[in-house]
Amino acid sequence: MKKLIAILLALSLSLTLCLTAASAEGSIGMGKQFPDFTVTDSDGITFTLSEALKDHEAVLLNFWATWCGWCVYEFPYVNEVYNEYKDRVAFIALTTEPSDTDKVINDFRKENGLLFPMGRDENSKLADAVSEGLPTTVIIDRFGNMVFRHAGAFFSADEIRRVLDQFVGQEYASSTVLNEIPKESATKAFPVSECRAIIVENENAQKVVFRGDNFTDDIPVWIVPEQKATLRLEISGTDNPGSLKYREQNDGIISPLTSLLDPERNVFTCEISVPAKDEEIYFNYAYLADTNLEEDPEAVDIFVISSDDHLKDLKEYLEYSGLENVTWTVEEAAPAKAAEKQGSYVLRVVDQDGSPVPEVTVSFCTDEACVPCEADASGVITFTGKPYAYHVQVVDLPEGYSVDDGFEMTTTEEYGEWLLRIRKN
Repeated sequence: MKKLIAILLALSLSLTLCLTAASAEGSIGMGKQFPDFTVTDSDGITFTLSEALKDHEAVLLNFWATWCGWCVYEFPYVNEVYNEYKDRVAFIALTTEPSDTDKVINDFRKENGLLFPMGRDENSKLADAVSEGLPTTVIIDRFGNMVFRHAGAFFSADEIRRVLDQFVGQEYASSTVLNEIPKESATKAFPVSECRAIIVENENAQKVVFRGDNFTDDIPVWIVPEQKATLRLEISGTDNPGSLKYREQNDGIISPLTSLLDPERNVFTCEISVPAKDEEIYFNYAYLADTNLEEDPEAVDIFVISSDDHLKDLKEYLEYSGLENVTWTVEEAAPAKAAEKQGSYVLRVVDQDGSPVPEVTVSFCTDEACVPCEADASGVITFTGKPYAYHVQVVDLPEGYSVDDGFEMTTTEEYGEWLLRIRKN
């Protein structure tokens, strides 16, 4: 669905930036000394970089504006991490919008429940030196050097934690530049299916397939006469869960796929709002794709509408978006159930980059006994046994890899496949 997603995104705002016309690299180089600065936050408290670094291990500097939707989107995550790291990391968020007065900022903070200090970047002096659009977040380490810059919104609190953890602690002895958000490396097991897909699980949902003369892929549309549609998100064994994100258009929700895992059902699942029949925006749109959307030919998407009365409206919208001679076909079959696996339990062992890891040994255990199994050259472990909720433990790893202390997983009683992610040190 890459082409359709690209078309629809071209009709909307940038995926991560409120300012699409980004500035150049800026006058402050990565790994270089950040100039000392003093600002007064909206509570009248003075913030000086050099003073903040006397009793903190790093400074998180965020550039934003009240009109920036993506700034608003990431602030709950920034707020969550501030509450956890404020004794070790100093936070300051500076608006670049001249009309954002102290009163406007404090009203904004109160409305959004924000606790971290916020102020103004007068005449955008600091932002012009480092910002590539809004929001932009900069980390200044204990030595006063700019060691991280992220243009765009953070999609989870954990992304911010993974950045900050690189710069706090006694082991951080010299400035080290971080060019991207570190990948999640916790030991986890993720369910996989035959291919990537988004499936509506509501019992009374009806699937319709749209097609266009200049677009060969099917465009799935689900009619759901309820306020919410329950989605099952499926990925293939070649996917890297850590790089996949789910986005819902109408509510602006963007979620890392790994945050949507329901371990009890062994599926990725979430709910999507369904606009009422009489709403002006009559459809919702969602997709599951790699963070780098332009390089993800396996991206999948769906539309949801509340009534077949909107099929004609959606046809006109798709033709307006660039598809030619759009037609649709109603599928008579009920919503598909999760693919059933036969005969074995399969673990595909990968590292945080998604690369296969061979020579990993795990044990499939019942209350009576354990059976050890080793990954082949492709990182695949296959265990054939009677259907059972097996307790799986990692027994042995090749040199240079590790798992979280106490990690364990339990299979479902049905046969299935999982991606078992371990850490490459």
